[in-house]
Amino acid sequence: MKHNASTLGRRAAAAAGVLALAVLWLGSTAMAAESPNYGNIKTESLGSLTVHKHLTGDRFPIGAVDGGSVANSAKGVPVSGVQFTAYEINGIDLKTSEGWAKVNALTNTGAIPDNACANPGQPTLPNYTFRSSRVSGDTDRDGEAKIESLPVKAYLVCETKTPGNIVQKAKPFVVTIPHPNTAAKADGTWLYDVHVYPKNE
Repeated sequence: MKHNASTLGRRAAAAAGVLALAVLWLGSTAMAAESPNYGNIKTESLGSLTVHKHLTGDRFPIGAVDGGSVANSAKGVPVSGVQFTAYEINGIDLKTSEGWAKVNALTNTGAIPDNACANPGQPTLPNYTFRSSRVSGDTDRDGEAKIESLPVKAYLVCETKTPGNIVQKAKPFVVTIPHPNTAAKADGTWLYDVHVYPKNE
């Protein structure tokens, strides 16, 4: 039996005050944070990206950028056996406001073509090229897959392996390592181990 995946996710934000991480929620809910201090980014650090893949018909976000749960969450059925690839985007300096403005622009509706990941060996993003890529393992029984040892960069993330019984893949999205910490009382700090909940096409 084939599964139809509904849209899911949430939208986190903060670039020069608010980065929009357009992975996430149809409702375009933004969690505002105070302007982060770009000078505090530890460019020599390595981070990680944990992708949560679920089938769900719920309209609410299913998790937070730090991996914590959120109110009204309904994760739905986790999907195992899915693989994601993070492609390092050239030309974005996360220690400058200009770099974050570019990230913010990439999260606008329609900025990332749905076919950006049509060729996993050569993804496309208007006006950008890519450097290296890193591939996750398969999502586990909880629908989670992790990419580790990620340098401080902006990444295009693609679903690059999908089980045959899954009809809808995750939409391509851009994420940064690190990500502004939107947790209460954590404004102005950075998360290097980032969790995302991509919506499906």
